[in-house]
Amino acid sequence: MLYRGAFASYVVVGLLLFSSAAIAETETETHTGQYLRFSLIPTPLPNGVVYQQGNGSAVIQAEGAFLSVHLHARGMAKSAHFMLVLVANATSHSVANMTTNFDGEVEAEAAVALAPGAYAVGLKILDTSTFGSPTLVLIGSPTTQPLSLVQTTHTTTTTTREEDHPVTTVLGGSPEEGDIKSAIQTRVIPAVVNVGASGSSVSVNDPNFSVSVGRDQPDGYQVSISAANVAGPRVLMINLTSAQSRNLFSSPVQVILDGARVSQATTLSQVLRAQATDPARFVLVSSNSALKLLISIPHFSYHTIEIIPILVNVGSVLLVDLPVLILSVTAVSMLVVVVNSRRTRVSV
Repeated sequence: MLYRGAFASYVVVGLLLFSSAAIAETETETHTGQYLRFSLIPTPLPNGVVYQQGNGSAVIQAEGAFLSVHLHARGMAKSAHFMLVLVANATSHSVANMTTNFDGEVEAEAAVALAPGAYAVGLKILDTSTFGSPTLVLIGSPTTQPLSLVQTTHTTTTTTREEDHPVTTVLGGSPEEGDIKSAIQTRVIPAVVNVGASGSSVSVNDPNFSVSVGRDQPDGYQVSISAANVAGPRVLMINLTSAQSRNLFSSPVQVILDGARVSQATTLSQVLRAQATDPARFVLVSSNSALKLLISIPHFSYHTIEIIPILVNVGSVLLVDLPVLILSVTAVSMLVVVVNSRRTRVSV
């Protein structure tokens, strides 16, 4: 488990796509057995600059075609925006955008896919909000570590029967938009994650919260959100403005919170006015420019939300009606192997 500081719990929320036909989960892994541990240390800044750089630690875990990054930083600039960069053989990969809380603390999880081969891997954190341009403020120590990815494939296929669970979209008119705006102003919604064609970003309006958003390669997303000294439920909103992100909901969806299915709310108010005794709920609101996914979380500390497509087993789908087959084959083009759920949490 990641070092949590003052945070007490770890919750995983997954959005899983299903066809109304049989479902197969296929896992293909590259086992390297390698964990690279880094300290995050301040880098030199121009003379005369007064700035709180902080420090931290991180672990890079190699599994399958993915490198997973688990990071915890503290004592950084407060309520500032940062970019987490993974460097592999001198090539930089931006893997997460982060916003610190009022204590200058942030946690992040992200992933990047690399081809098999030998790499020198390192980490950098750039401040993207304080200076005139993105500025390097923390760097991994050691600067680089060797990593060799040699692919060995192990495939397991499990087929189960699932009923169709379509997501009902709430049409977002003026009343709904007004309720969402009010929830942001009153900090019921402490943060908004935006996923657009140009990438992802985070907007935090409650300084008690730190948030990061990164890719869960190749087509998914991870959002980490944490808070200290916060009581009662809160709502996280994910604003899906790109066609690719909206396509995640073109098939039936399940929302999973800590291994248990989250029920869909029948109205937006069930999510925005959730009580601490209420179960977690989600609602999908449609507007002209975006889909808004809102998830109520009854008790707040540290949470990781994952939007993950699931692979459809076409061989099993051949048994169903032709319209279902066409839908399922179309879904294959955008669904990927679920690997992230198999990752082992390691200490940072």
